[in-house]
Amino acid sequence: MRFNRSGIIFLFIPLLISAIISKAQVIPGIKCGSYFQEIKTGIRLPEPAEPNVIKLFESQKVLTVVTTNGVFKYINGKWSGEPFGSGWRSAAPGSKGEIWLASVNIVQKAGDPTRIELPGFAKSDTILSLFCEDDNTLQVGTNNGLLTFDGTWTKVPFTAGKRVNSIVRDLKGDLWLATTNGLLLRMEGQWIDMDRRLMAKGLKRQYFALESKIVKNEVMFSGLFAVGCIAADGNNWLLRGADGLPYGPVTSIHTTEKSMWFGTDRGAIKKDKSWHYYNGKRWLPNNKVNDILPVDDHTTWIATPEGISQIQEVSMTLDQ
Repeated sequence: MRFNRSGIIFLFIPLLISAIISKAQVIPGIKCGSYFQEIKTGIRLPEPAEPNVIKLFESQKVLTVVTTNGVFKYINGKWSGEPFGSGWRSAAPGSKGEIWLASVNIVQKAGDPTRIELPGFAKSDTILSLFCEDDNTLQVGTNNGLLTFDGTWTKVPFTAGKRVNSIVRDLKGDLWLATTNGLLLRMEGQWIDMDRRLMAKGLKRQYFALESKIVKNEVMFSGLFAVGCIAADGNNWLLRGADGLPYGPVTSIHTTEKSMWFGTDRGAIKKDKSWHYYNGKRWLPNNKVNDILPVDDHTTWIATPEGISQIQEVSMTLDQ
C-alpha cells in the first residue's frame, strides 16, 4: 500500500490549528492594569494675547501667562486679562501678587501706567531677568551686571560687566545670581564668588538658570552642559551629559516632588527615574522653551514663542 505523505500533511495542519484554537479558548484572559500615557495638547490662548509666551506663574490655583503683550489669567478653564504694553522680555511676581514686567530697558508693573526706565548710567544695557525682593525693592539683571531699584537706581559693583541670567532667593534670604562669569551669592550683605569656593572648574564659570527649593533649602543651577544642586545639608550633586542629560545649556529649571523639568532652546527635558526628551512638533509648537510650569503631578505647561504645549500623563488601559 502506498501513502500520499503530502495528503497526510495537509490533513494534519487543519487538525492542528483546530486543536490550538480549542486550547486557546480555555486559557483565562490576561489581566492588565492601567498605566500613564503622555498626551500633548495645545493650549489655546485668548484672542488678544500674542503667541510668544515668556513666563508662567501659578498661585492659589490661578495660572498666570505672561506674553510679549500682556498678562492673562486662566481660572477654571476660562481666560481673563487684556493686552498691556508690548515688547515684554521678562517678568516676575511681586510680593502682593502683582506682576512686574520688563522690556529691553523699561520696568513696569502690570496695570500701572508708570514706566520705570533704566538710569542714565545703564541706558545701553539690556534687561535679562527680574526678581522682586520685597514690597519696595526690585533686583534687575542686565547684560552688564545687577541693578537695584527701590525708588532710585543703584549699581551693584561686584557684578559689573557680568551677564545676569537668573536671580533667586534661598530659605535664609540670601540672593543668588546665575551669570556667565560666575555663580554669585549675597550672604548677610556680602557678595561671594562661589566659583572660588565650591564650584567645579569644568563648569567654566557660566550659569544660565536657577531654582530655589525652599522646602529643602536647596538651590539648583545649570551650566553649559550640566545641572546641579547646592544643598544646605551638604548633599550636593551634579548631572552631566555622561549621566544622561540630553542637551545643554538648560535655560529654565522647575521641580516637583517626583520630577525635574528643564527647558532649553532645543526642547524640554524631564528627569524622574529616567530621562525624557520632548522635541519637535510631536510635543512642542516651537523647540525654544521660554518657561515651564508643572501644574500638578501629571500636568505640565511649556511656554514657547509660538504658544503653550500641555503635556499630561493620562491613565489608560492597554485595551484603550
